[in-house]
Amino acid sequence: MNEMELNCVLNVLQGGRPIETAVDWYGIFGFTQLHKIGGYFFRRLTESGASIPLSVKKQYLQLLYNQTKRNEAMGKYAAEIGNALEREKIDYVFLKGNVLSHTNFLSRRGVCGEVVPFYRKGERISNDIDLLVEPKEIGKVETILRSLGFIQGYYDDCNMSVRSLSRREVLERRMNRGETVPFQLQTDNAYLPHAEIDINFSLDHLPSGRNALLSRMLGNSILYAAENGGALRSLEEVDFLIQLLLHQYKEMRVYSMVMRGKDLELYKLLDIYLMMQRIDARALWKRALQYGVAVQAAATLKTVKSVFDDLELTDEIDHAVQSLDREAEYVIAPDTNKRFVWKAEVRERLKRTDHTGMLAEF
Repeated sequence: MNEMELNCVLNVLQGGRPIETAVDWYGIFGFTQLHKIGGYFFRRLTESGASIPLSVKKQYLQLLYNQTKRNEAMGKYAAEIGNALEREKIDYVFLKGNVLSHTNFLSRRGVCGEVVPFYRKGERISNDIDLLVEPKEIGKVETILRSLGFIQGYYDDCNMSVRSLSRREVLERRMNRGETVPFQLQTDNAYLPHAEIDINFSLDHLPSGRNALLSRMLGNSILYAAENGGALRSLEEVDFLIQLLLHQYKEMRVYSMVMRGKDLELYKLLDIYLMMQRIDARALWKRALQYGVAVQAAATLKTVKSVFDDLELTDEIDHAVQSLDREAEYVIAPDTNKRFVWKAEVRERLKRTDHTGMLAEF
């Protein structure tokens, strides 16, 4: 993707019009689908009044339909899991896409109790269902998931089957990445061939990172009304954004995640960008200071603003962004303690799927 095409996509996401004479619709469609922003991009594109080729419009409409069907299926599994965790009185919350796609998040004052999700139907797609729990609860959650038919492993898309892992592989992931090996349930649903559950138990790039903060956040969880008539438990709104900032910071800093392209996935940056327009930035910054995560929040917001240049920051946040120490932006390999620096700016990296050669060891 070239600079003009990237600017076209970002301009539409920020409420502007595309530069129609420069639009490569093949590239635009592929790029927005790869970054999982196709549904939201299409809505903003339509609202802009742009002239969209019929063939492209049909592809986006099909994408929205497929994602809506997938989200409906995923919502049912999330509800089943949530009900089971509530019955056992587990301290947990759902994170990210499932909350934004299915609940009245940030709309608790909706008219007549109407459920108004953060994104419209099919706009926000999720790879999996993310749970956040305290480390002491992991065993209980795993037992509950197994009782619902889930098994621990990875889904093989080519063979359409689940590959289980050895006990050693399971333990290595928990120790090195702050996550368990995901749980899988093979289904007969064409839009959701398998339901995947990720159990997160750390807010940092280290498995034991910020356990006290994790407990505090879970202690303030909220049940949000869901589209299916039930409810999903998640973090209080400002804490939800703090968690997104910390998660994005982790994915920008850990070498293995950067090499998998997790550091600049547009749908995650879009979540933060849109939430920053709806949440009081001063309240966010006050909470970040209280939690001792101001540096991480500032580093993440710096990246988001590099992509969405109309993002407005308070003077305090902008000062923190400008004052970031180089240490806060290193990419690190926790297993070897090596540190790396970027040789390319954010937007230049965003144009490419392969970041090999864009890092230099410090």
